[in-house]
Amino acid sequence: MSSLPPEKPLLPERWWAPLGLLAVLLIALWAYWPGLKGPFLFDDFGTLPALGEFGPVHTWAIFWRYLTSGGGDPTGRPIALLSFLIDARNWPAAPWPFKFTNLLLQLINGTLLAALLWRLGRVIEPQGTRAVRAAVLGAALWLLHPLLVSTTLYVVQREAMLAAFFVLLGLLAYTRGRRLMLAGHDKRGIAWALLGLVGCTFLATFSKANGALLPALVLVLEATLFTRAPMIGTQRRDWRLMLWIFAALPALLLLAYLLWSGVQATLHPPRGAPLDRAAAPAHRATRAVRLSEAAVAAAAVLDRAVQRCLRGLAQPVASAGYAARAARLHRADHARLALAQHPSAAGAGDPVLFHRHGHGIDHDSAGAVLRAPQ
Repeated sequence: MSSLPPEKPLLPERWWAPLGLLAVLLIALWAYWPGLKGPFLFDDFGTLPALGEFGPVHTWAIFWRYLTSGGGDPTGRPIALLSFLIDARNWPAAPWPFKFTNLLLQLINGTLLAALLWRLGRVIEPQGTRAVRAAVLGAALWLLHPLLVSTTLYVVQREAMLAAFFVLLGLLAYTRGRRLMLAGHDKRGIAWALLGLVGCTFLATFSKANGALLPALVLVLEATLFTRAPMIGTQRRDWRLMLWIFAALPALLLLAYLLWSGVQATLHPPRGAPLDRAAAPAHRATRAVRLSEAAVAAAAVLDRAVQRCLRGLAQPVASAGYAARAARLHRADHARLALAQHPSAAGAGDPVLFHRHGHGIDHDSAGAVLRAPQ
């Protein structure tokens, strides 16, 4: 009796990972699509009106005035401001194009993350197939995590998304350069590594300041994962010299700046620091509520009554935490004035509390209370 020939697989092994990633991207697109109809939120109204502050951005003079109008951090975030011109060149504008661009950026970041995880996984298992599966799983967790809803559909958070985009690009360029160096292509390897370390760090930092962490992330990879693939001889010397100049030195300068800023803030606290301390418990409470609400919103299997119950706890917890701490550190009239600045604290049913009771207190009410007549 002759044995049956082995069955051919439905698809070659190399196709499963790309198809899996494509499926995850389509699911993310489907999940986010209804949110594109939402309005602008909170800090959108503090940043986006610059599109029309000097008139429509139709001339070079207005373009440069707009591009240098940012004040989010010492860089001004001009790359992020430049990206908003993709969606509108005047203000007011419709929110849909802005949110759609954010969604595209989220999908691109998920794809870049999958590529980076796959490349890092091959350092551990050069010939295996688990690396590509782990990469798709990691990208799926990134793309479908409910906490990223508030980033993707919140227009000004494109600043953070662009920083992540350039950090991922930088790490991909660096790892490619390292592989070329190990393969004997020294000049090409150095060029790719410098493209990631210098070029992408610059673009990430001018999108949002936390992009300056890219050199530090490279050092972490070198100290952990890349010890499995060390360089030898002159390659090791040249690579270490490049790391010292373009990774270690920027990381040390960043650390020194952060330490200096911390010391200055301690020795010369900004006006409003007492109220910031008063608001801290409420800020932590509302952040915890935000985390729980994001998870609840993502779990479609939960009963909506349970969702309403959890959401109803948010504002009482936040308001009580803020009021208790304010009353402890300030006179009673200061505490009442602080609460008066947020009449929405007495409301109910608003699921978006992070800015209203946390971010809003730190930036708006703090100044209002401390400017109040004694």
